[in-house]
Amino acid sequence: MTVRLRDMHTELDRFVGDLAIFGRHLALKGIIPANAGDVSSVLSAEASKAISKQYSKQTGKLRFSRLAELRNIRRDGRNYYNAESVPDELVQPLLTEIASRVLVISATGAKLWDVERHPEKQLCLIRVTPDGRGFHILFGNEEYGLIPSIEVISHLVANATNLRQGLQTSAALHVHPPNLVAIESHSTIDGSYVEFNKVLYTQKEGVLTNASDLIGLVPYHPSGSRALFESSVDSIEAHRITLWGKHGVFIRERSIERCVDLLEYAEDAAIASVRSLTNPGSFKGLEIAALERAIGMYSINPALLELLRERK
Repeated sequence: MTVRLRDMHTELDRFVGDLAIFGRHLALKGIIPANAGDVSSVLSAEASKAISKQYSKQTGKLRFSRLAELRNIRRDGRNYYNAESVPDELVQPLLTEIASRVLVISATGAKLWDVERHPEKQLCLIRVTPDGRGFHILFGNEEYGLIPSIEVISHLVANATNLRQGLQTSAALHVHPPNLVAIESHSTIDGSYVEFNKVLYTQKEGVLTNASDLIGLVPYHPSGSRALFESSVDSIEAHRITLWGKHGVFIRERSIERCVDLLEYAEDAAIASVRSLTNPGSFKGLEIAALERAIGMYSINPALLELLRERK
């Protein structure tokens, strides 16, 4: 039995190498404190087939309707697992594009900043069943007692959404950027999608031109809960970045590098937003006329202008 993730396939090696770099980068910026955050990437059909041949199924089908039972096969020294089960029929239609595909996903309790040193102790390989009603663990549980992130269903849906929307490769990232989270909590914003995006998108150009589909906003629900997943599905479909209130952000894009790019543009604007919110009247952001010029030059969502015109 192999206990190493390296040298099985070039796609997997590339992802692990990228994650080692960006995990350390995000940790140094204070965006993934301790073991907070999780990440995933769907492998190509060719890579999925090659890896599936190297690993027999370590587990029976782990159905979404019995997801909470994963706590029973966890043997990594942590004795809890807070993911709630979700009906199979709610998840299945959302996973068509990744049926039979292999995903690399961080394990529950993984430290993303430690991937370079011990990738095999931070990551799992899972394979979505052909019927899309669950998955098998291929690597991680038998070797180290690992189970995938408690947000595994959101990761599966995000990766399937990327492929459905035309991306050839896909990754998803969940981290805890302090300023983006702080904006949503500010009394001026008070959990409002409109007010949140109004302040964020009028500070700096970078977020405008790189994340022009705006940022989804989901009210607080506990990590791993069915309520969090159900509240997030529409936002994950409509936005590459979704903010989970009082918690963190969930990002989907073509690669881990691109996820980090979007994160940093949004967090950079959030730093300016916090400055403006805490010093009302002291800083002037972009005005509608300036945004109209930018929309004329870049593929920026014109709905932003309507959003900015909305009143509280």
